[in-house]
Amino acid sequence: MTLAVRTERLGIDFGGGVGLHDVDLRVPEGGVHALIGPNGAGKTTLFSLLTGLVRAHTGTIESGGRIAYCPDTPEHEPWLTATEVVAQSRTLSRAEGDREQDREVLDRCGLGSAAGRRVGAFSRGMTQRLGLAATIVTGAPVLVLDEPTSALDPFGQADVLALVRELGRDRTVLISSHSLAAVEQVADTVAILHEGRLRWQGTLVDLLGSQLRPTWQVRTTSSEAAAHLLGALRGAPGVTGAAPDGPVGVAVTYADVDAGLRDLSRALAEARVPVVSSVMQASDLDGAFVALLADDDRREAGAR
Repeated sequence: MTLAVRTERLGIDFGGGVGLHDVDLRVPEGGVHALIGPNGAGKTTLFSLLTGLVRAHTGTIESGGRIAYCPDTPEHEPWLTATEVVAQSRTLSRAEGDREQDREVLDRCGLGSAAGRRVGAFSRGMTQRLGLAATIVTGAPVLVLDEPTSALDPFGQADVLALVRELGRDRTVLISSHSLAAVEQVADTVAILHEGRLRWQGTLVDLLGSQLRPTWQVRTTSSEAAAHLLGALRGAPGVTGAAPDGPVGVAVTYADVDAGLRDLSRALAEARVPVVSSVMQASDLDGAFVALLADDDRREAGAR
């Protein structure tokens, strides 16, 4: 696996145990990769180290290419227009392009109609979109986006998440977000920081599988169909539990996400009952995140 970013024992000490400690981060080349953690976990500090804004006290950072950074609260000279901000970013980064391409980037970020406006009058959401445009136009192969949807309304969040997914097709995008639902929509891999230490990193499926016992809620068309399905699922391969879930439903649990994704559809087909819906319950990123940090806290309490 080719890595876009790699750190070894990366650390910075702000005193009193605050900082980052021995962070061995692995960011694969290409795709979207999320850094999550509670407030104060060290996400912004790690981004500042990766982008050279802060010097590490210990460890090393390796990157396969230039890194462009968009902070969670980007700031621009208020007398410049949006077009001028993007052109300035392109020029300072020595990226190829022209004014027409600058305008295309603004269009992609939802600011085409505001290209000629001075940015001092921009709303918080528009300012954040402009920060993304100024980052994208650099042409850097690695983009680091700190909370890229934090100031946006739901429609704006959907637009930016779609843009992040698109960028991940030909660049490496590393994001942080407090919206775990947003991360779940776009991220290929997830890294979790807690109290300045990297507690977990890997694919989203692996995280869900390691922390949760996923349950699917299956709805049928009648109580008779549900009873028949319940009996069939209790003997199906990989099933660790099956129970009634309302008058026409069954809750079926597998040992891990992979087993459920692989085996449930086959089990439903073999049961030969009409299925209205099949939805995985309580196996989202929020649940896995909480479970992992709870295990962390229990281990630390036991070590004291």
